Amino acid sequence: MASGSGQGGSGTHKFWDTQPVVQFDEEEADEVVEYDPDIRTGLPTTPLTLPAAFEWVDVDVEDPQMLAQVTEFLAGNYIQSPSGRFALQYGSDFMSWALTGPAAKKSWQIAVMVRDTKQMVGFISGVPILTSVFKSQRRMAFINFLAVHSSM
Repeated sequence: MASGSGQGGSGTHKFWDTQPVVQFDEEEADEVVEYDPDIRTGLPTTPLTLPAAFEWVDVDVEDPQMLAQVTEFLAGNYIQSPSGRFALQYGSDFMSWALTGPAAKKSWQIAVMVRDTKQMVGFISGVPILTSVFKSQRRMAFINFLAVHSSM
């Protein structure tokens, strides 16, 4: 095997040595940079107003009916090829696991529903993560599911 190919830390890596990724000779970050609250200045603190026919809904995936609705909605509207020949579809067991993990926050699971019919037309969920940026760590949001009804 050539030097540096697949050998953690040994040799040079012509491609990876030029990329903004952790290098083998770097030390791990030892400080956590807290979120700067001033960055939120000017951002809205209340949900945006939706057209009258729609409403924001807090999603409770511990409710089996709501979990089924989220699972069904994502099955029909999450990552699909334009031809419809390929689509990611997750079962309710996986969705329950993905949306109720240790880092999950119920307030970060939100749907847009048609007010009269309660049909889901949008869904977003995220989890807080700690990300390494240069030699520090920052708290950020990771959006794990984002979908809008395919007819919109």
